[in-house]
Amino acid sequence: MTQLELLQSIDFHDQPVSGLRFELGDMKEPSFVIDFETYDDEAKDFVEWSLQLNDLISFSSTRIEIASDSDFDFFSFHLAMDGTFKGDILLTSGFGKLNVSINLECRSFVLANRVAKTTR
Repeated sequence: MTQLELLQSIDFHDQPVSGLRFELGDMKEPSFVIDFETYDDEAKDFVEWSLQLNDLISFSSTRIEIASDSDFDFFSFHLAMDGTFKGDILLTSGFGKLNVSINLECRSFVLANRVAKTTR
């Protein structure tokens, strides 16, 4: 079975997604990775999968909303200029839960002020 045939054989409806990430490396072959699980009826257990979409030509998405009652917040954000901007971001998702670590390098950035909501 080819990789395409294997991918097409998976029923993606209601399969749990455990993670999403970008792997940009040196920007020559940026990729988007989706980690998910399927249930194997014969084994009576979940199978973990990682789908890596490589060498992206274009990518866009709708806004990913984070629940207002979530504990998702910044733990730290460092950015320094050394020819390019290099930095790291650490996001927390609550006590005892996994953190999200992002390392980045960019040529420029834009920080825009958005109108604050009156309620949170």
